This record gives sequence, structure tokens and C-alpha cells, in this order.
Amino acid sequence: MPTLREPTFDSQGERIDNTWLIVRDPAAQAADVEDVTQDLVVPLSYWQANTSTLLSHTGRIGVWLSPDDDPLALAASIAKLALVAVYFPAFNDGRGLSSAVLVRTRLKFTGDLRAIGDVRQDQLSYMRRCGFSSFTPPADANIDEISKGLVVMSDYYQGSVTDPAPLFRRRARS
Repeated sequence: MPTLREPTFDSQGERIDNTWLIVRDPAAQAADVEDVTQDLVVPLSYWQANTSTLLSHTGRIGVWLSPDDDPLALAASIAKLALVAVYFPAFNDGRGLSSAVLVRTRLKFTGDLRAIGDVRQDQLSYMRRCGFSSFTPPADANIDEISKGLVVMSDYYQGSVTDPAPLFRRRARS
């Protein structure tokens, strides 16, 4: 899992500045959490236990969701977050895709939805269709090659978070 500012890119494959520090263990990274100017991404459990303290933070605040976390637990506070990160512990663990859809559709989150962890080229097109707006691949990934995974097909039959209408409806509109 990333803990520092690894290379990150947006849903168009462009590199973006990554000012976020991902806090894996708030107790071990206490100095980072106490730096009130730092943009922090904290675990959902830490956010739930320390919301009022974190809201007094002058840096931006984000929450990262592990595969076992319920994204709907953010319902009451989603508007206060600048970023929601979804952690993919392994390439073949797709639970984060469902979390992303819930964050975008049920919680109506319009901020940066970032995929972190074992984010690989083969997943990017699907991640973008589920609503992810940025991606932080693992340190060993070739960042120039990985962004090519964003454009796998020119069109899809089924709808998605980014375009809910299925192909036959999109064709009927045009």
C-alpha cells in the first residue's frame, strides 16, 4: 500500500501532482497526522473515531476504504471529504470496484475518487467506468505503460457510472 506521494495520474492518463499522504497506521505515523497543513488520507475507522479533530485540520482530508469497509458508512460526512481512496490489496480483488460505484451513485460523491494499491493496466478501463477519477499504481509499475490501459475499447454495450445509458439508448439519442 502506498504511504508516500507515488506517481499518480488522472482518468485521461495525464500525470497529476499527488500532495496526499496516505496514513496506514495513525499510531505509527502520529507526527504526520498531527501536521495540520498536510493533505491526509486516513483509514475509515480512524475517520469515524476522530472526525471532529480531523475537520479542524487545515490541510485537505480524505478517507481510504479497504475491501472490507462499507462505503455507505461515509454517508453523513461525504461532503466534508476532498478525496476517497479505494485500496486494492491484490490485482484479482474486485471488491473496490463495487465500493467505487456506491460512492459515486448512492453517496453522490463528486470529488476525487482514487484507486490505490495493486492497480494494474488491465483494470484501468473498468475502474474508470466505475467512477474512479485518479489512480496511484504500485511503485514497481511502469507509469508510462500503465496509463495505456485507460483506452481499451472505443465503446461498450452496457452502461456505467460515467455513462449510465446502454449502447442502444446512446445510439437512439444520436
